[in-house]
Amino acid sequence: AAVKKSLEWLVSYFATAEPRVIDCKGGDEPIHLFTDGACEPNEVTVGAVLLEGGRRPEAFGELVPDAVVKRWRGQRGWQVVAQAELAPVYVAAAIWASRLRGKHLIVWLDQNAARQGLVKGYSPSESSSEIIDYALEALAALGVFPWFTRVPSEANVADMPSRLQWEKLAAVLPGAVRLNVPEGVWDRMK
Repeated sequence: AAVKKSLEWLVSYFATAEPRVIDCKGGDEPIHLFTDGACEPNEVTVGAVLLEGGRRPEAFGELVPDAVVKRWRGQRGWQVVAQAELAPVYVAAAIWASRLRGKHLIVWLDQNAARQGLVKGYSPSESSSEIIDYALEALAALGVFPWFTRVPSEANVADMPSRLQWEKLAAVLPGAVRLNVPEGVWDRMK
């Protein structure tokens, strides 16, 4: 059933996807997206920081809605750190869609399982694989050229917004703009 569903999605995607054009002349510098998720006993949070030359840094950080966490836990068990590490890539694509369209994007993650899942486009965890699908589909719809790479946890600037530590982020990135996650972004994951 899952293979059939995937093949049906592929056929519908190819019918609507715009042609991809890769500009090999150089063009713009890549945009850097740092993402992170945090799982505490009573809450799951996600965050990200977008860095683009010539613009002020922007960040979001938010509690993952209870309905989403409940769904993740229902599919896998209590531990949802993998899902929390993957979800901000999808959320970032929604928040910064206009900025990311057609750009080269370096996505910095501090968890190898999440990074590898995004590189492969697959995870053995059903809920992680679903989030990977959402994230990669959103990036593809924007014509983004993503590169997923590793950042050590202690160097991941997204750790602060993922833990809702706004004052600490302001000390590290003075002038960073705090964004809210738009209404409806989480609906697909509920």
